[in-house]
Amino acid sequence: MAMPTTSSQKTYGPEAARLITEELTRCGVKLVVTLPDSWMGKLYDELDREPGFTRVRVFAEPEGIGICAGAYFGGMGSCLVMANAGFLLCTYHLPTLLLMHRIPLLMLISYRGRIGDTAFFQEYQGLLTEPLLNLMEIQFTVVDGLEDIPKIGEAYRHSRLSRRPAAVLLTRSVLV
Repeated sequence: MAMPTTSSQKTYGPEAARLITEELTRCGVKLVVTLPDSWMGKLYDELDREPGFTRVRVFAEPEGIGICAGAYFGGMGSCLVMANAGFLLCTYHLPTLLLMHRIPLLMLISYRGRIGDTAFFQEYQGLLTEPLLNLMEIQFTVVDGLEDIPKIGEAYRHSRLSRRPAAVLLTRSVLV
């Protein structure tokens, strides 16, 4: 289990955003589907600067799942970027579309509700994220520092190899 992020830990926002973008490029991701999230701002800015990506903004996480599934069948590498609250909203769509039909998907998820998150109302998302990933047998990894960013590529490749979703939980220290 990864150590919780505390508010006194170093944050890597802009540098991590650049490295995450580079890692997605190395993986062959061309389409990035995003949802609003206050921690993802630096990453979204970096993605928008990179001409190799098409960024699609959606209003509901299940829309993102459908778009990424379509991209897969069209031969395009994609990922879905959302908060863990949004992941919780996908607990119907992940099993009935992606898991049932063996469709790979890389999910980059902000890991809200952990120690160091100052929004008390995020606590339950933090408590439920890993148990729900385990329940759906979705492999995941936690990225808590710059040295962990290559795990994104590993998760992408695992998702493609296993033809199943994979999740990368991005902590506050990486995003803010």
